[in-house]
Amino acid sequence: MGAAVALVAAPLIGARLRGVIAVEALRTVGLPPLAPAEIEQRVAPFRTDFVGETRRMVSGSLFSRDADRALVQKVAYDMSLEPPAIAVASLRSLLSMDFASVLPAVHVPVYAINSDLLPTDAARIRRSLPDFTLDVLDHTGHFLMLEAPARFNPLLLKDIEAPSARAGR
Repeated sequence: MGAAVALVAAPLIGARLRGVIAVEALRTVGLPPLAPAEIEQRVAPFRTDFVGETRRMVSGSLFSRDADRALVQKVAYDMSLEPPAIAVASLRSLLSMDFASVLPAVHVPVYAINSDLLPTDAARIRRSLPDFTLDVLDHTGHFLMLEAPARFNPLLLKDIEAPSARAGR
């Protein structure tokens, strides 16, 4: 969810912003926005049983099969204890995101570190974000920074340093 917020904020920050780093995000860039009925279909189970649905989604969809089960359980439990009204509104907002209306105003490099849990179509994303760089961390899920910090952190540091390196500083 943070990547969407960062991209909306990017034009407001202006020249002070050197780049945006997204983690496990941006896979829908270049796709048409979801229809309201589909958004409602995806959100409805969380309104009905927030705790149960969150735990099912996190443990069943957001981690690779070989993820540490204790980590999966902890994340699922922690997320299920968030305030349902805020979580559901955040999910609805994320699913409603129309990147096509936001991205033309983004004029900084955008870096993404994604898992291989789902494919990321970098070529499609570059049609909307020409200055897009993707790193894929294999054998990880949505919480790649928790699942593989020793492999994630060097990629993050590389992306943090990249705008300065490009500027010759």
